[in-house]
Amino acid sequence: MTVQNLSRVNGWRRLWVGVIMLTAQTNAFAQTTSSAVVNATNDLKSQRQSQTEVNAQMPAEKSPAPVPASATDNSAVLREAFDAIQTFRDREDPMEAIANGRPGDAFRISDHSAAAIARRDKETIGLLKALQTVPREGLSESEALDLNLVIRDLSLDVQAQKFLGHLLVIGPLGGPQQSIAQMCDRMPFERANDVQAHAARLEQVPKQLADDQALLEKGLQKHITPAKVILQGIDAQFAAVIAGKLDTLRAPFLREYPDMTPEMRAQLVERADKAIEKILAAMEAMRNFIRDTYLPNCRDDIACAALPDGQEWYAFRLNQQTTTKLSPQEIHALGLSEVARIHAEMLVVIRKTDWFTKDAALAALNDDELFARFTAYLRSDARFYFESAEELLRGYRDICKQIDAHLPELFGKLPRLTYGVREIPRFMAPSQTTAYYQQGSIDSGNPGWFYANTFALNQRPKYEMIPLALHEAVPGHHLQIALTQELPQRHSLRRDMGFTAFVEGWALYAERLGMEMKLFD
Repeated sequence: MTVQNLSRVNGWRRLWVGVIMLTAQTNAFAQTTSSAVVNATNDLKSQRQSQTEVNAQMPAEKSPAPVPASATDNSAVLREAFDAIQTFRDREDPMEAIANGRPGDAFRISDHSAAAIARRDKETIGLLKALQTVPREGLSESEALDLNLVIRDLSLDVQAQKFLGHLLVIGPLGGPQQSIAQMCDRMPFERANDVQAHAARLEQVPKQLADDQALLEKGLQKHITPAKVILQGIDAQFAAVIAGKLDTLRAPFLREYPDMTPEMRAQLVERADKAIEKILAAMEAMRNFIRDTYLPNCRDDIACAALPDGQEWYAFRLNQQTTTKLSPQEIHALGLSEVARIHAEMLVVIRKTDWFTKDAALAALNDDELFARFTAYLRSDARFYFESAEELLRGYRDICKQIDAHLPELFGKLPRLTYGVREIPRFMAPSQTTAYYQQGSIDSGNPGWFYANTFALNQRPKYEMIPLALHEAVPGHHLQIALTQELPQRHSLRRDMGFTAFVEGWALYAERLGMEMKLFD
């Protein structure tokens, strides 16, 4: 999954792959991957507003045939409407615009104040209404699909406003304690102007933190908070960032630039030092507020139903993420059936492993006992684990290079954008997922990154590495997202749009391709 959509790796699936690697009889797994998530994208019915059909397969690009003037005019109207939406989004989040290679005000950061959020909500409603008036006559099939999907996207944004999700500022997988420390990651630093912009952005961070804290306070008032249990590692994240003095934010001022004079550098370093000192003070204040006031008053109940309008909110989020009308109960039942199916298939293969056949006493165990014994073996045997972070990262890089060699056998078109493997930053690793993908941009020169967690190596078994590389990097998230970004005749709104059911469904399918590549032999 991406940084925007952090991909959690199901523990059942990791153990399942452990079984694969312990037996040479990989044909027993011919039907192990569920396509339920991918198929979910086909369930959405076409509607003009928010319920539009999501087609995972893009229409083939064809040479444009001559069209009537009215059709050309309507195409121009559509593009102008799309441009207005993109301009609005880039204005409100200039750093994201720059990271994706679009023009943005590099001297600003996003405004998190309640007034700015209210203004954005109002403008979003206006943009949706304007988009719904775009004439459809003469639009091509791909243009009509684009229109439907962007209408759906904006409709979901408008529907989400009532739930006040913006009050959930902080969590173990995201929040200012992570985003501030990584402000430089996707920004260009090639000229003196880039560094001047960075200094200006740093000077705005204390206000943004104050605005974030105001949102947290409002969340307490309205009883919209995360469950207390998921925030237990937040204080440690703040502590690690503060202890590190935000040195990553100073790094751009220490590089050489062809148009930067020594005097300019000295002035910028002084500005940065003052700004970072204020940021650290603001982060310490937020840390104290979260520890002493916010966390003690967060909800104890983990269910979304405990939130105001929680049942409705949960149903909305399910539709938003899956594009289906399946109820929570139906999705839960589907999950239980998949777990049962995979569990049964694992038992078949467990009994074919050397671990089972060399110990006659194991044959006397019932299914539950055998499964428990085998999973305990996978989790405890030292040969399944690395002893250093460097070994783990090297292992991932080696696997990715093996996969790269097989991609031309399976795909006729590969993305131009490259990717790499990185360690998840130490300050957030303890509460982060096992791995995730951060998308890049060929327009801005940012590669994609597969981030691997090297914290607690006794929880990072070797047998999960191949499916994680397939899922997060190639042919999973990186290949799919990078190719989408490179679609030549699609507006940036469409290229940046993601559907969780499709993105994660594709990555799950990509894990299966490891069998065709014979990576598990």
